[in-house]
Amino acid sequence: MTSTVQIKSTRYKPINNHQINTIKPLLSLPQELQNEINIVSRILPFRVNSYVIDELIDWENIPNDPIFSILFPRREMIAKADYDCLYNALQENTSKTEIDRIVSDIRSRLNPHPIGQMQYNVPEFKNRRLEGIQHKYHDTILYFPDKGQTCHAFCSFCYRWAQFIGDKNLQFASRSTDDLVEYLAVHREVSDVLITGGDVMMMPTQKLAQIINTILNDSRLEHITNIRIGTKSITYWPGRFVTDPDADDFLRLVEDVNRRGRHLTMMVHLNHWRELTTPLAQEAIQRLRSSGAILRSQSPVLRHVNDNPSILTRMWHEQVRLGIIPYYLFGGCDTGAIRFFELPMVKAWQLFKEAQEGLTGLAQTVRGPVVGTLAGKVQILGPAHIDGQEVIALSYVKAKNPGLVGRLFFAQMDKNATHFDQLVPALSDSAFGFKSNPGDIDTTKTHKH
Repeated sequence: MTSTVQIKSTRYKPINNHQINTIKPLLSLPQELQNEINIVSRILPFRVNSYVIDELIDWENIPNDPIFSILFPRREMIAKADYDCLYNALQENTSKTEIDRIVSDIRSRLNPHPIGQMQYNVPEFKNRRLEGIQHKYHDTILYFPDKGQTCHAFCSFCYRWAQFIGDKNLQFASRSTDDLVEYLAVHREVSDVLITGGDVMMMPTQKLAQIINTILNDSRLEHITNIRIGTKSITYWPGRFVTDPDADDFLRLVEDVNRRGRHLTMMVHLNHWRELTTPLAQEAIQRLRSSGAILRSQSPVLRHVNDNPSILTRMWHEQVRLGIIPYYLFGGCDTGAIRFFELPMVKAWQLFKEAQEGLTGLAQTVRGPVVGTLAGKVQILGPAHIDGQEVIALSYVKAKNPGLVGRLFFAQMDKNATHFDQLVPALSDSAFGFKSNPGDIDTTKTHKH
């Protein structure tokens, strides 16, 4: 395939935390802000590229620009005591060994693997844990190829930030598809494989094709009907699908998956309508759709970024116009820099409700706000009055125990709660549908063999 529009020359140069001072627009910002970014980027992983800097950030609106807020670390993202500790250590020319210890200590308090994903999602097979694989739900496997565990740019709110700090003990990564194939051959209840990261579109098409074809070519895996690819590339480097040397190869891979009777969906991470405005991004979307890929979007609702119903409404309208299906609006996940981005769950529901009021029916495919819990994905349905009590109504949209899906339950009203584990059951429900011990969630039996 060739590009159907004239795309201006767009640079792509990755910039990591030790190169922050080479970002020319950043050097015109107040020195105090530059210093804060440099300090916090030692704790939270930082990466950006020249496309994002030149095309997406409004440098006349710093620090309020939403894309800037997503990508550039700020002191408000970590506890004041932690910031002061690292700041003082740097001022005193503390040794690198001690600085590394301080950074590691701060990171350990940022909940690097929330909602039990390390403890309860990694399956056991033949008496060993399968590294780089999560069996999160009955019908869905997450696969983390080691070559896809980075991104074109790092979102500060990312709940997989621990993938990017170089600590092998915290990283999900698989170096071979052998375990994946053998596990899937036994677990015939699985229909969906989500290849995720990081961003697996950082991988060369040839490497990604090897993974997908390994699944499609194995006669034991005919029950795998859906391939999902998690990516932020349409935002952070749409040239991956237009101008990169193997862009056409990827589109042919999508076409081949469809010819073989399987479904391929790109799980597209989008946080603001501005990400969709560049000609390169719109061309990438058009080319992906022409190849037969289905595009579904997901985003958390984020303070400083999209916590305005008009922004959400415009974002989803633009997605529908371009052929992307709005899929999920998530609540914040209690990890990393969430203190900067989080909103009370009731406030997130109000924003979602107001945004939906302005949506065409085609955009009302989006579900939200949805929060991650140990038992599964829970949708906040909003405030309600039952038996004289003000409560929050909730429902499971996806659960480790499939019997919980669609189950309506209630929490005591708490207008300040930002995470599910801060809620207290209301009415006669004592444990939100599962016992307090995580091991009592009746799904792990299907994840062992």
